[in-house]
Amino acid sequence: MTTYSGSFYFFGNYRPVHFQASTITKLRNQMLDALHNMCDADRDWYVPRIEGIARQMRKDYTSMSADYGTRGVTMRKRAHDGFLDEVTRTLPHYPGLIYV
Repeated sequence: MTTYSGSFYFFGNYRPVHFQASTITKLRNQMLDALHNMCDADRDWYVPRIEGIARQMRKDYTSMSADYGTRGVTMRKRAHDGFLDEVTRTLPHYPGLIYV
């Protein structure tokens, strides 16, 4: 069974958040749901990138990401690799982002 994972990351400024799902559609929905409490400017940056990456991932890509400055989003066709989770656990949460 294929597993998809995705992340929002902030290049060391805030704690990243990770998602995992059995389909790219479920992953996209989880990631979009996590944005509900973010300010409009942040949401406006993330939503089109999540939608665009999800659309491309449906083709036959194994991983895609988009980043700008200190924030980014990635989706991949594999389970989450937690090798940095312990290091980033002490970073503050990004304002308005729902962590699961």
